[in-house]
Amino acid sequence: MVDNCRVCGAALDSTFYTVKEMYFGTRDEFQYQRCPACACLQIRTIPDDIGRYYPAQYYSMHIRKLHRHGRIEATLREMKLNAVLGGDRLKSALLFFLRKPSLPPWLDVLQLDSRQRILDVGCGAGKLLLKLDKKVFRRLEGVDPFIDEPITYPCGVQIYKDQIWDIAGDSDKHKGFDLVMMHHSLEHIPNQHRTFTAAADLLKGGGSLLIRVPLSSSWAWEHYAEHWVQLDAPRHLYLHSAGSLEQLACQHGFTLDSVHYDSTAFQFTGSEKYQRDIALIEKTDSELFSSQQLDTFRQQAEVLNREGRGDQACFVFNLTA
Repeated sequence: MVDNCRVCGAALDSTFYTVKEMYFGTRDEFQYQRCPACACLQIRTIPDDIGRYYPAQYYSMHIRKLHRHGRIEATLREMKLNAVLGGDRLKSALLFFLRKPSLPPWLDVLQLDSRQRILDVGCGAGKLLLKLDKKVFRRLEGVDPFIDEPITYPCGVQIYKDQIWDIAGDSDKHKGFDLVMMHHSLEHIPNQHRTFTAAADLLKGGGSLLIRVPLSSSWAWEHYAEHWVQLDAPRHLYLHSAGSLEQLACQHGFTLDSVHYDSTAFQFTGSEKYQRDIALIEKTDSELFSSQQLDTFRQQAEVLNREGRGDQACFVFNLTA
């Protein structure tokens, strides 16, 4: 239990928000507080038994073993990938016989190529990394403290059973990453400052830190408050504002490069369920909402993203120190 913000150190607001665990519907209650200085929402007391709120249904450890294509095909596919990533239309056109790789939207905001070293923090069994391997990215590693054991896939993807700061302290793995990324994992990590210190230690000069997180500086938090689905008590320990995340990053030698809002209809469907005291896993969206309602939610999410008020975003930081 703390009385000061774990991000900026300011005194927390005296108002407590009582939030129920509603993903599985245990309805256990947890208190959150907001920092009036940086606007970060944070759980008042981190449960000692937090692990019991991560059953298999929430935290998938399904492992798929993917293998690389033949050498010639892999080389051509890699050339196509790098042409697309680098905006080389001529080379891409010359490789017309290969399908343009379908890449996740967040990759569009990064200047990457297939040879750069990437670390995915909180990667589980490495589902995203395996997808990137299939696109012919070569140097892919992940770290997650909750997997049963370290994983080495036949395709070369390596997953460490560690915390990010354990990797940063290991001389065999230390430094040299071009990109450290956290896809909806930062909000689960108790020690935010130690996480950013480790990320800075792991990146080489000019490297990038990509963070995708839910945001308290959003219409959904303002509208739904304790019923906002992305609070996800008690698993989400921090609900950063755009300002608190940038402030935290700047304290550890990063500068903000860009922000890209990517919220979805989930901010409406999930929060509406919680308002009705329905656990997330109890009913599907199609059972509760008409197709017209779902379309409206998707359209509203797009509007909020354009306005910078969506309830999640992708932040890209550059290491400057």
